[in-house]
Amino acid sequence: MVKCIRTVRKENKTLYSKENYVEYEHDMKLVNMIKHLLMRDIEQTIEKRLHDIFLSKKHNKD
Repeated sequence: MVKCIRTVRKENKTLYSKENYVEYEHDMKLVNMIKHLLMRDIEQTIEKRLHDIFLSKKHNKD
């Protein structure tokens, strides 16, 4: 995913002129925000799965 974002950034940067630099910066902020949200979602999913595996009631028979 990171590789895809970097590729899009490189390709899109050449498409923006100096007049559209503000638009480019805005687009990059959106890309970074989406990236952050996806990474947070992935981390939460991993945490939940680890919790289910190691701490769920079905595994604790004490």
